[in-house]
Amino acid sequence: MRLPISTLLLCVGLSACAHDSRPETASTKVPARKSTLPYADEPRLTPASGVATPRTNPVQPDAQQADPNDSGIDQGDSEADLAVTREIRKSIVADKSLSFTAKNVIIITRDRRVTLRGQVNTRQERASIEKAARRVFAVKQVENELTALAE
Repeated sequence: MRLPISTLLLCVGLSACAHDSRPETASTKVPARKSTLPYADEPRLTPASGVATPRTNPVQPDAQQADPNDSGIDQGDSEADLAVTREIRKSIVADKSLSFTAKNVIIITRDRRVTLRGQVNTRQERASIEKAARRVFAVKQVENELTALAE
């Protein structure tokens, strides 16, 4: 069996590359990695007053802090409340006379009581959305908190 010389040289060259005979030096070592957190090595900033800890707003232990994102009313989790909200939304989206803004009002249903919130372009859209909510069979009460931009 005869192998071409180029094949033999290629095998010898590859085997030589697989073994690095150079001694390990400081330049070939991988440097230690620093913390990945930004600004981890920097000292903590202090307030302009020079006090080590920033001032906080004192709160009484029994006082309730108001959540700025809390609307005061949450959507009900019952299947009936979800169905009422779904039917009102379908009715509003299907109404070709309503603007895009009016179709994106907030509909909150809890215990079959509906609250409408948001902005609409006209008072006519405001009234149309309220009528759509009242037309749904299971609704007990509708609270219209919609604001018309053109009043």
